Amino acid sequence: MKLHETFPLKIYSPFNTYFEGPALALSAENATGPFDILAKHEDFLTILLPCTVVVQTTSGKKEFPMQKGIIQVNKDQVWLFANI
Repeated sequence: MKLHETFPLKIYSPFNTYFEGPALALSAENATGPFDILAKHEDFLTILLPCTVVVQTTSGKKEFPMQKGIIQVNKDQVWLFANI
């Protein structure tokens, strides 16, 4: 895997889209600890602990404070359902 590979990411809640576009990496925290998602990640589903989600894009780093959320990785696409 190349470090510059991106994956499609959407971070949204029932009433707002916080981020939608290509990402290089996503970092967050679940009950087992901090984790990262990169391109070609295995399919994955997890519930987030309150944390700051960090998204690395080709244009820089974006941070999103989360109180709760669910992350789903499916066929190299990533969705973060925030505040549900």
